Amino acid sequence: NFFDYIITQELDKKIVGVVDSIHTIFLCSCGMLVENAQKTSYNLIINDESGVGKDWVTEKTLEIWKEKKSRHHRMEGEELVETESQDVIKKTRISEKVFTYWHNPKWEPDWTWDGKLFYNEDIGESVLNSDVMKVMASTGSSATVLVNQSPVDIEIRGKPVMLVTTAQATPNSENLRRFVLLNLDSGVDQTSAIMQRQAEAAAMGTSIEYSEAVCKALTLLKRVKVKVPFADKLLGVFPREK
Repeated sequence: NFFDYIITQELDKKIVGVVDSIHTIFLCSCGMLVENAQKTSYNLIINDESGVGKDWVTEKTLEIWKEKKSRHHRMEGEELVETESQDVIKKTRISEKVFTYWHNPKWEPDWTWDGKLFYNEDIGESVLNSDVMKVMASTGSSATVLVNQSPVDIEIRGKPVMLVTTAQATPNSENLRRFVLLNLDSGVDQTSAIMQRQAEAAAMGTSIEYSEAVCKALTLLKRVKVKVPFADKLLGVFPREK
């Protein structure tokens, strides 16, 4: 019952309404823990008009993972140094080719995108539909770039869960096969609803922060290979059209 408890008792503290959207965003974020997931299983575009509250809903849903971190090693000169990194990585702006150069294994030999979640708030159309993003959203990537007129191979290790929000960007046909589109309920005024929730909490003297015990419990969950015992029963309901 842990999943339902987080939705109804924790995320409900900061997000009002849009229950189906919260379910979807949190379920996709749990893809960090699935070792044998299909590469495109947990890619999500949260799409709706500006001002609806998609970034608030997404950010506050992902905030439940705020304590989850991984340990890595990186080179500092001749010394191998242990470092710690957040598993949920949020950016408000990235370039089209950033994944090519980000976390080069030459300097960070233990780094992998596996088990991590990348969240890009209000992604631009050129970045969303770029070749690097397209490949990262499906199989991970590798690249050969010129450094001082010499080709250098760069390995991009692993593939993260990818969540992006947008009001304007339109995914091309290739990304429509790689991402699930989620439209928020634009009938819910998140700003007014949250202000009302905060006023009620203040009047009752209750906290609207997520439980430290729940956040800690999420950090203790390990990545596992998932079995779906009813997978054969889904064959009859999957669409077969190309």
